[in-house]
Amino acid sequence: PEDCTYWICAFATNPWHATADMADGPPDSSLRRAIENTEGTVMLLDDKATAHTRIWCSFEMLISLTTRHGHASHLVDVYTVCADGK
Repeated sequence: PEDCTYWICAFATNPWHATADMADGPPDSSLRRAIENTEGTVMLLDDKATAHTRIWCSFEMLISLTTRHGHASHLVDVYTVCADGK
């Protein structure tokens, strides 16, 4: 929908300054607050689902799947492209 906000980490956080943001721990991070203030999260997967091997991606999905911050539900969209481009 046109009026729906999504969390896309690649556009929303600076990985070079992640340590400073996490000083008080992941539950108090701007990453968690940002996800809670969106209506959905988009996960992009490669053909090996590499994102599932990264702790931050797992944390984002945990927050996305458990948050209801002002919304009836939190949308989670997963997209993938296989190695052959299909």
